[in-house]
Amino acid sequence: MAELSVQLRVLSHECSIDPHKDPIISSERTAVHSGKLGDIIYALPTCRALGISHLVLNIYDDPGDPLRLFTYRSARRLVPLLLAQTYIKKVSISQCHIPLEKIGNLISGIDYNFDNYRNVPRHRLNYQYPNLHPDIIKFSIDHFPVHLMQCFGAALGVRVGMDEPWLEVKSSSVSKNTVVISLTKNWRSYQDAYWSLLLRDVGKVLFVGLPSEWEKFRSLSLKNCEYVRTENYLDLASVISGADLFLGTISFPYAIAEALKVKRAVEICHKNLNAFPVGPRGYVLPIDVMKARQLVGHLLSKETSRTYELVTKSMRMSIPSQLCRLSQVLNIRTRHQSHEWMQLLFNFLRLIRVHSRLRT
Repeated sequence: MAELSVQLRVLSHECSIDPHKDPIISSERTAVHSGKLGDIIYALPTCRALGISHLVLNIYDDPGDPLRLFTYRSARRLVPLLLAQTYIKKVSISQCHIPLEKIGNLISGIDYNFDNYRNVPRHRLNYQYPNLHPDIIKFSIDHFPVHLMQCFGAALGVRVGMDEPWLEVKSSSVSKNTVVISLTKNWRSYQDAYWSLLLRDVGKVLFVGLPSEWEKFRSLSLKNCEYVRTENYLDLASVISGADLFLGTISFPYAIAEALKVKRAVEICHKNLNAFPVGPRGYVLPIDVMKARQLVGHLLSKETSRTYELVTKSMRMSIPSQLCRLSQVLNIRTRHQSHEWMQLLFNFLRLIRVHSRLRT
């Protein structure tokens, strides 16, 4: 009995090499992925581990799930970023109106189907993440965190490393000495007021994302902010790579920041713990906005507040050194030390006033 298979409708091909001169095209390993954009980025470590050199981007729109949308325009903008990677030699764009996870591996010309990850029960994946941030643990009472990178690897039967970068791009000079930020309306845990206070006095901010997201971000009325438009996602990755720090929510730009392993701090979504910082230079923004300001100030090597200082990895607040010394001068008896006593008392009252102002 002949095996049934589904033929994808191919819309375009692009290669990073000459198919007539390089034999890899004839012996390539091919995988298909129906998005979304961030999911494709998280599938790339599996591509590299399995030697997948030809990636087929499948256009798909699920009427029952408005968040599951992958358009031709998005696929076209992603192609330059994919072909800039040494392990991806060819990218095709196809279209199929059937959910590919329902088909399994019965797709003509396809060796691996990344959409099968949707069939993998996450609760059965028992992965351990060293040095998991305490805030992730707080959020994961009902949903133990399982990163999408591990889901894609499990769907194709391979374990992938998560600590090393898997994207390489040239840094853009446009974002030098800036903070790049991306805020989406989805996968949020914190209110806009949190971000308004967090981004105060961080320096020049470049916003990346959709025009509608930029308009929403402008309502925060922050100073020294600009919107960066990019022609494709390779340019977007270059902007993120060149920045001093990436801040944002769980989004496609954050997925790029995670893949580049740039210095990054993210607001995780407690409702869906499938993307979070792993490896070097990755941080979770604390629930307490003042602790978050401490973290950002530390990452930028700037003092964001005189009232707080960063002393531990758990982002606990410490009493400033002036207050520690206050107890030492309470027993001052001599006359020549009265000036120091008055100065420290003045500093103490001023710190209390600053503390109450920041809290409000």
